[in-house]
Amino acid sequence: MPFTHSPRFPPVNSSPSSGAVVANITAGEWFSTCCISLGAGALGFAGGKPLRRQGFWLMASFGLFASFLARCRASEYRLLGYMPNERECNRAGIEFKELRRARFYEP
Repeated sequence: MPFTHSPRFPPVNSSPSSGAVVANITAGEWFSTCCISLGAGALGFAGGKPLRRQGFWLMASFGLFASFLARCRASEYRLLGYMPNERECNRAGIEFKELRRARFYEP
Protein backbone atom coordinates (compact mmCIF):
# COMPACT_ATOMS: atom_id res chain seq x y z
CA MET A 1 0.00 0.00 0.00
CA PRO A 2 1.55 3.31 -1.01
CA PHE A 3 2.07 6.12 1.45
CA THR A 4 -0.49 8.89 1.22
CA HIS A 5 1.39 11.49 3.28
CA SER A 6 4.79 13.02 2.82
CA PRO A 7 7.61 11.78 5.08
CA ARG A 8 7.92 13.43 8.48
CA PHE A 9 11.74 13.19 8.55
CA PRO A 10 14.33 13.62 5.78
CA PRO A 11 14.43 10.55 3.50
CA VAL A 12 17.84 8.92 3.24
CA ASN A 13 17.00 6.46 0.45
CA SER A 14 13.82 7.00 -1.57
CA SER A 15 13.69 3.42 -2.91
CA PRO A 16 15.79 1.14 -0.66
CA SER A 17 16.67 -2.33 -1.86
CA SER A 18 16.16 -5.33 0.38
CA GLY A 19 19.92 -5.44 0.98
CA ALA A 20 19.97 -1.82 2.10
CA VAL A 21 17.03 -2.47 4.43
CA VAL A 22 18.70 -5.49 6.06
CA ALA A 23 22.04 -3.67 6.31
CA ASN A 24 20.31 -0.80 8.12
CA ILE A 25 19.03 -3.03 10.96
CA THR A 26 20.89 -2.11 14.15
CA ALA A 27 22.66 -4.49 16.54
CA GLY A 28 20.04 -3.82 19.20
CA GLU A 29 17.30 -4.82 16.78
CA TRP A 30 19.15 -8.05 15.93
CA PHE A 31 19.47 -8.76 19.65
CA SER A 32 15.77 -8.19 20.28
CA THR A 33 14.94 -10.39 17.26
CA CYS A 34 16.95 -13.23 18.80
CA CYS A 35 15.33 -12.67 22.21
CA ILE A 36 11.84 -12.73 20.72
CA SER A 37 12.70 -15.91 18.86
CA LEU A 38 13.97 -17.58 22.04
CA GLY A 39 10.93 -16.41 23.97
CA ALA A 40 8.59 -17.82 21.35
CA GLY A 41 10.59 -21.06 21.41
CA ALA A 42 10.21 -21.27 25.17
CA LEU A 43 6.46 -20.86 24.80
CA GLY A 44 6.46 -23.59 22.16
CA PHE A 45 8.41 -25.87 24.48
CA ALA A 46 6.08 -25.17 27.39
CA GLY A 47 2.91 -25.62 25.34
CA GLY A 48 3.89 -28.63 23.26
CA LYS A 49 3.78 -31.37 25.87
CA PRO A 50 4.08 -34.52 23.76
CA LEU A 51 6.39 -32.93 21.15
CA ARG A 52 8.35 -30.35 23.12
CA ARG A 53 11.44 -30.21 20.90
CA GLN A 54 9.39 -29.79 17.73
CA GLY A 55 7.19 -27.18 19.43
CA PHE A 56 10.30 -25.25 20.44
CA TRP A 57 11.72 -25.17 16.91
CA LEU A 58 8.39 -24.38 15.28
CA MET A 59 7.59 -21.46 17.57
CA ALA A 60 11.20 -20.19 17.54
CA SER A 61 11.14 -20.10 13.75
CA PHE A 62 7.77 -18.32 13.74
CA GLY A 63 9.10 -15.79 16.26
CA LEU A 64 12.26 -15.22 14.24
CA PHE A 65 10.30 -14.76 11.02
CA ALA A 66 7.74 -12.35 12.48
CA SER A 67 10.34 -10.33 14.39
CA PHE A 68 12.64 -10.13 11.37
CA LEU A 69 9.81 -8.83 9.19
CA ALA A 70 8.91 -6.21 11.81
CA ARG A 71 12.55 -5.06 12.00
CA CYS A 72 12.76 -4.86 8.21
CA ARG A 73 9.65 -2.71 8.11
CA ALA A 74 11.00 -0.36 10.77
CA SER A 75 14.34 -0.15 8.97
CA GLU A 76 12.65 0.65 5.67
CA TYR A 77 10.49 3.31 7.30
CA ARG A 78 13.60 4.94 8.78
CA LEU A 79 15.28 4.99 5.37
CA LEU A 80 12.17 6.45 3.73
CA GLY A 81 11.78 9.10 6.46
CA TYR A 82 8.55 7.89 8.02
CA MET A 83 10.19 7.06 11.38
CA PRO A 84 12.85 9.05 13.29
CA ASN A 85 16.15 8.50 11.49
CA GLU A 86 18.77 10.66 13.16
CA ARG A 87 21.48 7.97 12.99
CA GLU A 88 20.84 7.34 9.29
CA CYS A 89 20.89 11.08 8.51
CA ASN A 90 24.20 11.54 10.35
CA ARG A 91 25.72 8.60 8.47
CA ALA A 92 24.54 10.01 5.10
CA GLY A 93 25.57 13.59 5.92
CA ILE A 94 22.00 14.92 5.83
CA GLU A 95 20.74 17.44 8.36
CA PHE A 96 18.18 15.81 10.66
CA LYS A 97 15.06 17.89 11.17
CA GLU A 98 11.33 17.38 11.28
CA LEU A 99 9.85 18.25 7.90
CA ARG A 100 6.26 18.49 9.15
CA ARG A 101 4.31 18.24 12.39
CA ALA A 102 3.14 14.87 13.63
CA ARG A 103 -0.43 13.88 13.05
CA PHE A 104 -2.53 12.60 15.93
CA TYR A 105 -1.72 8.93 15.19
CA GLU A 106 2.03 9.31 14.64
CA PRO A 107 4.60 8.85 17.43
